[in-house]
Amino acid sequence: MSKRTLIRNVRLFDPSQGHDGPGGVVLYGKRIVAVFGGASAIAAEAEVVIDGQGATLLPGLIDSRVHLSEPGLEYRETVSETAQLAAQGGIATIIAQPDTTPPTDRPQAVFAVSHRSREARHARALTLASLTQNCEGEQLAELGMLAEAGAVGFSNGVWPVERLEAISRALTYAQVTERPVVLGQTPAAWGQPGVVSGELSARLGLGGVPVLAEVMAIERDLRLVEMTGVRGHFDLVTSAEGVAAIRAAKARGLPVTAGTGIAYATLTEIAIGDYRTHAKLHPPLRPDRDRLAVIEGLADGTLDTLVSDHRPVDTDHKRVPFEQAEPGIVGLESFLSLALSLEDQGVDKARIIDAMTTAPARIFGLESGIFPNARADLSLVDLERQRKLDA
Repeated sequence: MSKRTLIRNVRLFDPSQGHDGPGGVVLYGKRIVAVFGGASAIAAEAEVVIDGQGATLLPGLIDSRVHLSEPGLEYRETVSETAQLAAQGGIATIIAQPDTTPPTDRPQAVFAVSHRSREARHARALTLASLTQNCEGEQLAELGMLAEAGAVGFSNGVWPVERLEAISRALTYAQVTERPVVLGQTPAAWGQPGVVSGELSARLGLGGVPVLAEVMAIERDLRLVEMTGVRGHFDLVTSAEGVAAIRAAKARGLPVTAGTGIAYATLTEIAIGDYRTHAKLHPPLRPDRDRLAVIEGLADGTLDTLVSDHRPVDTDHKRVPFEQAEPGIVGLESFLSLALSLEDQGVDKARIIDAMTTAPARIFGLESGIFPNARADLSLVDLERQRKLDA
């Protein structure tokens, strides 16, 4: 049976509602029933009282690009473990990519993700569904049924739909569902994955992936958005040229949103050093000029969202020669801390929190915000506390 719960003695911080100061909230069931400012929260009646001890209460953080290992690679990480890591990092909701084994291309698979996360009782897990059957880029998946099953959008995971006929047909049908489609994936066929073409790749003797690969993928998909009218979300823009393309598309009034991964805002290709496989990502880490452009895009709103791009890889697939290593990095626990470090790079704290709450909620049709009758998805975090994460 639900009990009225008071969370008091907190700093309310929700840019979308203008909250930035002491206060508290009262919860009942899955809803916020009252929001208090100042010391008035102390007097509120409730059956359960939680003293926030001065911590910051945020709208529930949303990480809108997470790669699940279950089904198929449960030995790396189960849905329950992923949800637990997210909760430990202050994240209330994760949105999973569909590129599991098998992919999320059937309604039963969509149901399974949310069911497993409810069983875990940690962060809520939602999912994108595959645009095409088995993420193969050929036959269209049952988009209408997948949307009815609860898919919050569509994607082909890390595998772009390369055939123009297939992708244009998929986007036309997706537009009818009113769900966004995640676009802009870089084809894996461009060079050696994990390092960008340039001075570093030449020194390491690796072919590298040219920045043109990302730019061409974005430009192609922008034209398809213009043609079909579908809402396109480019969730992993990592290059200066990519940011510029999105900025120009928004200026033209195209129905597009975009985002980037925290690694691309905080690391550069220098992290690869002498074949360090833990820094092998797809898309690859880039020179500092790209990192600075990504930060600028995040600061001015060209890039709407910020994601962890959490993708666990076991040591058997990382502690191998660089060419053989699987791309991926974990990031749920450190996501918020690294995101807040961008304040030192000139990104306003309100913009950072917006990129992890209101913006992804708006894109994927979710509730977000601290106000009466809102869904009680909240993150209580101590922004002053420091802790060491063991990798």
